[in-house]
Amino acid sequence: MSGAKLMMAGMAGMTGHGAGPVDTSSALSADGKTMLLTPKVKLKAGSYKVEWFGVAGDTHRVTGAVDFSVR
Repeated sequence: MSGAKLMMAGMAGMTGHGAGPVDTSSALSADGKTMLLTPKVKLKAGSYKVEWFGVAGDTHRVTGAVDFSVR
């Protein structure tokens, strides 16, 4: 009922580099409140976005995104 995906949004020094998925593994904590997303390879310099979704206590779907960069 919950999940996340890691996307590379742009690569340093490469204008116009399109977004692409990053292969990851994920694990959920025993209480189901924390998800750990681990890239299967070292991230290259560039900009990234994690898009996540889950189910709230009232059973409604919740979503969000976090942008970050690697130097």
